[in-house]
Amino acid sequence: MLHNFCGGDGAYPESALTWDDAGNLYGTTAEGGSSDVCDGGCGAVFELSPGSGGSWTEKVLYSFCSVSGCADGENPLFGRLVRDAAGNLYGTTVFGGSHRNCNGDACGVVFKLDLSGKETVLHSFTGGVDGASPASGLAIDAAGNLYGTARAGGDTKCDPPYRCGTVFEITP
Repeated sequence: MLHNFCGGDGAYPESALTWDDAGNLYGTTAEGGSSDVCDGGCGAVFELSPGSGGSWTEKVLYSFCSVSGCADGENPLFGRLVRDAAGNLYGTTVFGGSHRNCNGDACGVVFKLDLSGKETVLHSFTGGVDGASPASGLAIDAAGNLYGTARAGGDTKCDPPYRCGTVFEITP
């Protein structure tokens, strides 16, 4: 057992994990974290660092829904975080953001988390042709462009009211 979550440090770790060159593991939790806006917490980004004797230390790098209206994102689900050459982490949240066009909920975000723990929203989904509710992770190319899928939104002729989803590219 490397770590047991207890709520304040995250809950329901459903994402795949990402390694760095130092052997640290990074991931997200769908709930938990320090925000009390969401029932059970709005999710977190965490780091597990190897210690001596096989022990591991967990650190919360970011708790979601820490700004008004959860514009920073809410509930990162299954998606794996990706890292760029500078060590910044990128991921998605299925809810949160600045557009409340998804049954009254916000439609999710693509975010960047820098080495100091500062989170920047790179894209806030509208629920329209750009998509909504990105639940899987991201892929990153050598130039730093991000690629992912959103499970709703997209073509207006497909399956109203949620549509059929999109594949997107974000250039940070």
